[in-house]
Amino acid sequence: KLAEDFIKSYVQVNIGALELTANKNILQIVDVCSDYEKEEKLEKLLAEIAKEKENKTIIFVETKRKADDITYGMNRKGYYMMAIHGDKDQRQRERTLNQFKEPQARARN
Repeated sequence: KLAEDFIKSYVQVNIGALELTANKNILQIVDVCSDYEKEEKLEKLLAEIAKEKENKTIIFVETKRKADDITYGMNRKGYYMMAIHGDKDQRQRERTLNQFKEPQARARN
């Protein structure tokens, strides 16, 4: 519509299907909290998520180091986690993605 208002002859380019929608089975949780609360809140949330057999979780963090720190810390507490970021080589990234796609890949405690 905006293009029609300003341009007389335009071409519309679509990548992917026009009818794509968000997956309704995905729950996004955003929790704004102070730094000292984060690990405890994450652990409580993972414990809740792990109760459901089919749940999988992706956690986004600000830095590569934070991804590794969280992965290490939560694995030590019994959760199965994997990190993926630009410092991992391609083989490691592909292995992590493939493991995440497998049915048994889930946060467990």
